[in-house]
Amino acid sequence: KLAILATLALLAMACSQSSDQKVVEKGTPEPNAADGVATPDGVVPWTCNVDADCEGTGDGLCQEAICQLGQCVLLDMVQGTPCDGEGFGDCQHGECQPGAEGSTCVAVPAANGTPCGDFFLVCQNSGGCLDGECQDPCDDGNLCTNGQCTAGGCVFTPNTASCDDGEPCTANDVCGNGICAGEKVCDCSEDADCAHLDDDNPCTGIHECKANGTCDILASSVVTCEATGFEPCQTNVCDGQTGECGLVVADDGFECDDANACTDGDFCAAGACSGVGAVTCEWKCGDGADEDEDGIMDCDDPDCWGIEDCPQPECGDEVCTLLAAEDCANCPGDCGECPPECGDGKLQLANDEECDDGNLEAGDGCNDTCKVEPVPAAPGDLVITEIQKDPEAVLDAQGEWFEIFNSTDADIDINAWTMSDTGTDEHRIYAQGGVVIPAGGYFVLGENADVETNGGVTVGYDYAAFNLANQEDEVILKSGETVVDMVAYDDGEAFPDAKGLAMSLTLSKTTAADNDLGGNWCDAQTPYGGGDLGTPGAANPECPACGDDVCDADEKCGTCPADCDCGAGAVCLDNNCVDLTPDGGGCGAPEDCASGFCVDGVCCESACDSLCEGCAVSGNKGNCIPFSAGVDPQDDCGLCEVCSGNSSCKFVNEGKDLKNDCSAEAQQTCGFNGSCNGAGGCAWWDDLTVCAAQKCSGDTLTPARSCNGNASCVEVVTSSCCPYKCGDGACLEACLVDADCCGGFTCDNTGVCVD
Repeated sequence: KLAILATLALLAMACSQSSDQKVVEKGTPEPNAADGVATPDGVVPWTCNVDADCEGTGDGLCQEAICQLGQCVLLDMVQGTPCDGEGFGDCQHGECQPGAEGSTCVAVPAANGTPCGDFFLVCQNSGGCLDGECQDPCDDGNLCTNGQCTAGGCVFTPNTASCDDGEPCTANDVCGNGICAGEKVCDCSEDADCAHLDDDNPCTGIHECKANGTCDILASSVVTCEATGFEPCQTNVCDGQTGECGLVVADDGFECDDANACTDGDFCAAGACSGVGAVTCEWKCGDGADEDEDGIMDCDDPDCWGIEDCPQPECGDEVCTLLAAEDCANCPGDCGECPPECGDGKLQLANDEECDDGNLEAGDGCNDTCKVEPVPAAPGDLVITEIQKDPEAVLDAQGEWFEIFNSTDADIDINAWTMSDTGTDEHRIYAQGGVVIPAGGYFVLGENADVETNGGVTVGYDYAAFNLANQEDEVILKSGETVVDMVAYDDGEAFPDAKGLAMSLTLSKTTAADNDLGGNWCDAQTPYGGGDLGTPGAANPECPACGDDVCDADEKCGTCPADCDCGAGAVCLDNNCVDLTPDGGGCGAPEDCASGFCVDGVCCESACDSLCEGCAVSGNKGNCIPFSAGVDPQDDCGLCEVCSGNSSCKFVNEGKDLKNDCSAEAQQTCGFNGSCNGAGGCAWWDDLTVCAAQKCSGDTLTPARSCNGNASCVEVVTSSCCPYKCGDGACLEACLVDADCCGGFTCDNTGVCVD
């Protein structure tokens, strides 16, 4: 038995030299106690026989030295093992942490809020540790107050210490009443401090606060007006009210220069500069010199006209003399014909003129840009009577048209009128010579005037940039800003909506007020051209009368319900009768069902809107019945709840999870265990659940920990295994080597740790 123990001890010592152990070398090389032979590199490990021989070689904190095979070996403490280092404060504690030179004791900050210092209890449990430092609870961050702990808490008292208020224009800053303030040494600290110096004259500028604390005019705000480039008797000055530069006529008598070298005594009179002094020079017309320095020489100068060889210019001398006010208008013989322009009384179509009445006045039928002005009209003078929005014989872009009726006893020219909708479509009507609608006559405007391609309709005026939508749209006819007539049709709810059939206004309702109502329109019945129906350019017939108990071809349930009643089991949708779906049939909306209720995609006998009820249960479609107990197909119930079978919800039994409401969390978290708690919530892991296994640390045994049934892992009390070490999750009960014993104990030859 002793031989077996010795063998096991040698194996244990040989295997114990792992990566976290190192041989301690110390002193001058000496013969090894075991064999007296030095190692090849000349270094002999410090020899030992028992662990006591190795005392003093570790740091005493996170390293422990033991004797193995005659060598002192350092063992690193487990990471996190508490240790007592030097210089740790109230808010720090030591823990062993691995390092390049082995495990060392390092400072770890205490949890924030941990009590520290003598003032913790004095100041009503305020203050405490923060990021490893003990905080003074009576420091409010204000340099101008002193904090003091009292039995009732912190008391802050103002002081008179020197301070800095951060203002550049103050000096000698000191604390007072808890506030830092200084003596003002600047005129200003911001532009607003200088506003009182402004004189409300925008020309003189505004004041600003300079960097040195003084107020001065902001140079960029001063208005400077150009002083050159104007007539001699004009001055460019700034208006003190508006701040804008403008020309001002100089006072009479103001000295000026008329640029005539042969006059003197020049002064301003009525805004003009003239010289009234004696002629101070003489000149000769025709000598090639500009004696009066006006830039015009000899016979070109009006001063020479009629003198010597310079004749007086006159119209007809075949010379266009602009200085004599000759031009193409008053002297075409000398200056030639004037180019055509608006207002000359000559119509120039090449210049896009529509008219030219010889003036540039507006309001006389031809405006100042030679465009025709619309003839005024009153609302209702023209009435929109027929609209072909969706032809069938030809494409819409070829065959759309509408008809208007002149309800007055005078012809109306619609030249320069506009046709539009409420969107982006707009067209200005214009044709050379006018677009005249005869009194009491009908007139067609269309997108295409070619009868060969427009479906065979005679169009009096063809337009562009205007379309008649097949759904809802508007036709608006305006003279200037006056809406003469407007029709806003819909997509068949009130107005007719048949492809190829023009919308026809009944003859007896031919007014601008009556054509607003969809009930006064009907589908046209008379063929024209290529086969579509309508009466373009002619009077419409009377529409079939609604209310005669006959549902005519152009009457619908929406436009004439009195004649076209859909009857029981049907409803009028989009102007057509549609059969309603009985209970149990599929539906998309309540209006599809005879009952008026669409539930779960089927027509239902009722709204069926209580909890845990459905109308599409197999075998009972159309009937509102409760869902079976234990299910919740429509998510009517809450967490860990299911239908009860009687149109209500109930809690899922404890230990069950019928809807997978509770996801299981790991046992070591003590969180949810994956089942319901029987009270409408998820259950925690109970107090029989192990959340941390039993473990060893050195000679300390930490028992297994269990959950408390409320998401927490219960703390346990550790115990010492001494005189034996703790290993493999339990205290050793016998030893093979000294390493199996606590410090100060050795393993005797009977497997018992003794001191």
